[in-house]
Amino acid sequence: MKRMNLVSLALCLGGLLSGCAAAERAMPGTLSDANIVSVLDAIDVSEIEAAQLAKRKASNPAVRAYASRLVHEHTATMQQTLQLANRRGLQPEKPRLAAAVETTHQKTMDELRKKAGRDFDHAYLDYQVTMHQQAIKLVEDTANSVQDTRLKQHLIQTRPDLMSHLTDARDLQRQLVAQY
Repeated sequence: MKRMNLVSLALCLGGLLSGCAAAERAMPGTLSDANIVSVLDAIDVSEIEAAQLAKRKASNPAVRAYASRLVHEHTATMQQTLQLANRRGLQPEKPRLAAAVETTHQKTMDELRKKAGRDFDHAYLDYQVTMHQQAIKLVEDTANSVQDTRLKQHLIQTRPDLMSHLTDARDLQRQLVAQY
């Protein structure tokens, strides 16, 4: 039952992100470069926080290793994004989409903190699949609308890492199902 709550929350996150992204695109003057930096930061912070929790709580060594990798790689990506923003004079401006990511992330973290063992591993990986699908969608949807060419290049370079994270989360999901 609790796993279904987390899955429902993750699905809600997907709808929320795609709905907010569509709403932001439909508004005059799509997401600004500063908005995109803010959303990327919110995603990276969420990924780092969830991965740090998984490093402590995951029962499966492969899930803990995956979480360690995400802490390292999302920290590096976040630093690159913020350094780029600083060099370009972009002050992150939080759009509704970034606030939605943060709110949903906190609700998901509350659910993850209540879980243990295999239930935690499955719920964490479900969340990772959903978050990475949405992060990839954001990158794809915004890469062509950014004004700053270096930010556009950064988004394009980030996509393969996000795809790798998604593929690995799905592979781990399959491994866990086969083990249990």
